[in-house]
Amino acid sequence: SSAGRISARRAARAATPKPVLAVDLDEVCCGYLPAFCKFSNAVHGTSVEAADFHSYMFWEVAGCRLASREAALDRVYEVHASDVFARIEPLPGAAAALRLLRAKFELHVVTSRQSDIEPQTRAFLARHFEGLFTAAHFGNHFGREGAKTSKPEMCKRIGAVALVDDSLTYARQCAAAGIPTLLFGAYPWNATDEALDLSIRRVARWQDVLAELLVRSSRSATATQRGGSSPPPAANR
Repeated sequence: SSAGRISARRAARAATPKPVLAVDLDEVCCGYLPAFCKFSNAVHGTSVEAADFHSYMFWEVAGCRLASREAALDRVYEVHASDVFARIEPLPGAAAALRLLRAKFELHVVTSRQSDIEPQTRAFLARHFEGLFTAAHFGNHFGREGAKTSKPEMCKRIGAVALVDDSLTYARQCAAAGIPTLLFGAYPWNATDEALDLSIRRVARWQDVLAELLVRSSRSATATQRGGSSPPPAANR
C-alpha cells in the first residue's frame, strides 16, 4: 500500500546516519574576541576592539600590547579565569540556524580551545546550545600542556563532510586535506586578496550558512536527480 511505502521510506531515513558537520566555536557560535577586548581594556588599560585584529594571533595585534606569544597566552589564561569569560554570549542567529541544520546534520563542535577550559566550554554549550551538538572536540592549540590536534585531524576522526570556521589558516589546512570549509564572517583576520581553494566558500553570517548547506544543497540534489548539474561555485575571495 502507499501507506506502507511511506512508512518504509521513513524507516530507511531514520536508519541512515546523518552526515557530520563540524562547527567551530569562537567567532562562529560565540563572541570570544569581544570578551577578550573587554577584559584587556579594563584590566590592562588597552583600547583595543575586534576590528583591530588583522590577525587572530593576539601578540601580532599592536593594540593588545603583548610582547610575545607567551605574554598573549598569559593574558588569555587571565581571561579564562575571569567573570568576563563566564559571560561570553552566543552570536546572533547561531542557535536558531543550528536547530535547522540539526534536522539534516549531526553537529559536532570542533574548536582549537584549550583542553583545560573544557568544563566551562561544555557548560556554555549546555546553557546556550542545549541538545544541538552530539559532541565537542578540543584541539588544545594554545594549551600550555597536553597533546594538540589539528582541525583536519579532528574533522577526519569524526568523518565530517564540512567545517564551518572563521580561520583562514584552518580553512586552508582543511582544504589541503580534502575537507570543504565555509569560511565564516567578514572578519579582518580572515581577509585576503588571494584566490581561495574551490572547497572554501565565504559565508558572512548564519543565514548564509543555511543558504549554502540547506537551500543550495537541496537545489543541487534536485538538479542531479533530474540529470542536470549543480550550480557553479561562487567566487571564492
